[in-house]
Amino acid sequence: MKTAKDCITLTLHEKCQSVIEAATRMIASHGLNHASTYRRSFTERLHQELVGVLAERAWAKFRNEYYRSPLNEFHDVPDASDDTEVRGVDEPGKRLIVRDNDASDRRYVSLLVDREGNATVRGWMLGGDAKRDEWKTNPNGHREAWFVPNDQLRPIDELPLF
Repeated sequence: MKTAKDCITLTLHEKCQSVIEAATRMIASHGLNHASTYRRSFTERLHQELVGVLAERAWAKFRNEYYRSPLNEFHDVPDASDDTEVRGVDEPGKRLIVRDNDASDRRYVSLLVDREGNATVRGWMLGGDAKRDEWKTNPNGHREAWFVPNDQLRPIDELPLF
């Protein structure tokens, strides 16, 4: 069985498809509310979108599941088939983010995406468990959210139905 220490290596084709998907998501969501709640430059948004797509694709590969490319589903449909939301970060110190409009009954997995576009699973937490007062902050002055410390994430082998 794979463990969180395993790096999920994406093929060049998977990485190229992820770049196209990230750009497509940006174009398709242009002008929608979620895209305007953050003050980000075009390049910041594209980078964050790409990290997210790479994480979602890596999670599907890690689970040996078909990767479906969601478009404008936002919070209506979970990222993965088992009520799991996938959150990608691009630096080891960044924490899992859970927002006020995130479902409390879903599982949130955190993946670290490296500079090559590959990913490592860091852990997970139930949305409701992540919404602790001591983790709530507003680091950029745009929107409050809960930032789960990495050492508080549950090991991936404790994920139900894994």
